Amino acid sequence: MRATFRWTRVVLAMLCAFTLMAGSAQAKKTVFETGFDEWLAAEADFAGWQMSGAGLSADGRLVLDPVTAVQETDPYAAGAYYGGSFYTGGTYWVGEATGPVVTVAFDLDELVPSWNAVTPTGS
Repeated sequence: MRATFRWTRVVLAMLCAFTLMAGSAQAKKTVFETGFDEWLAAEADFAGWQMSGAGLSADGRLVLDPVTAVQETDPYAAGAYYGGSFYTGGTYWVGEATGPVVTVAFDLDELVPSWNAVTPTGS
C-alpha cells in the first residue's frame, strides 16, 4: 500500500512538472501584436474619406453637412429604452464618413476604435 502511494505521488509530480513545462513552451510561442493608426484633422487626414451627410470644416475636422445630412427619429420614446433614452427620444441628424481600408500584417482578433469629438448639447 505504501509503495503504491509513493508511486502515485511520483507519477503525479511528474505529470505536474510536464504540464508546467508544456504550458511554458506554449506561452513562449504566443506573440502579442498590436497596431495603431491615427487620423488628424490638423494634418488633413480626412480629405480622402467618402462622405455622406458629412463634410470637412475649413480646418479639416469632420462635421455634419446641413444640406446632405439625413434627419431620423429615435425608434424609442424618451425613457423607453431600458429605462433611458436611446438617443434623445426625438429627432436627430445622421452623417457618415468612411475611411480607407487598413490592412495589418497579422491576424486580427479584436479591434477597438476610438474617437475624440466635440458635439452639441443633446447629441
